[in-house]
Amino acid sequence: MPVQFLEYMNYVTGLTFEEAPDFGRLKQLIVDAADESRIDLFDNVFDWSIKLTKRKISSNPIANPDSFLHMAKDNDNSPSGMSSNPARRLLREKKA
Repeated sequence: MPVQFLEYMNYVTGLTFEEAPDFGRLKQLIVDAADESRIDLFDNVFDWSIKLTKRKISSNPIANPDSFLHMAKDNDNSPSGMSSNPARRLLREKKA
């Protein structure tokens, strides 16, 4: 844990009810901790957005071709020889 967190907590718990916090100092402690940990606070990438992106990619057959191929191989029992499986049709179109 960055030492700045300890300093932050000691500072805020030491404030009296009437005392106004020095927000500039508190912000600088956060910035310093992020710099030491090589975290870009201003890149607009958040833990939850990374997790959501990974979930979307893993469930997206275009972005994850392995799952797409699995879909194309499943349930292709069309009597006419023409696949009713849209994933298989798309694969055939790409090969042609």
